[in-house]
Amino acid sequence: MLNFRYTNCVPGFNLPIVMRKDKTVVKFNPDEQWRRKAVSPEQAALLTPDDIQFMYYLKAVKTK
Repeated sequence: MLNFRYTNCVPGFNLPIVMRKDKTVVKFNPDEQWRRKAVSPEQAALLTPDDIQFMYYLKAVKTK
């Protein structure tokens, strides 16, 4: 399960996140509220903080 939100941003900030590798794609639309999305193990492998930061210049934090 993926939990996500934006923090420290202007109200109404809207930047969808799309990560893909080969045929595996995961897309989610964070906002200022906590959201949840079910992801497969293949999709979860795409969601590393380093890759998100590299693609979107956002600080991503992985929690347990």
